[in-house]
Amino acid sequence: MAGESNRVKPINRDPENLRREMKMKFDGLKNRRDLTLILLCLVLCAISGCAVVGPSSIRTGRADYSEAINRTEDEQMLLSIVKGR
Repeated sequence: MAGESNRVKPINRDPENLRREMKMKFDGLKNRRDLTLILLCLVLCAISGCAVVGPSSIRTGRADYSEAINRTEDEQMLLSIVKGR
């Protein structure tokens, strides 16, 4: 009985079993192709998003950024004064 556990089981060459195995392999390739397409789309979106942020957008947004920083500093200072009373 101990020798039987080391025996290799024969491969089932049933046509239906082969069809199932081939379908599983094809589905794996299809999933891989879908994953590749999704990754490609994500990379293209990331690259196009980075193209929008550049020197020209920094130049135009600098004034708004400075204004927002000044406003929040003023609000924080006013809050500190009110809390101190």
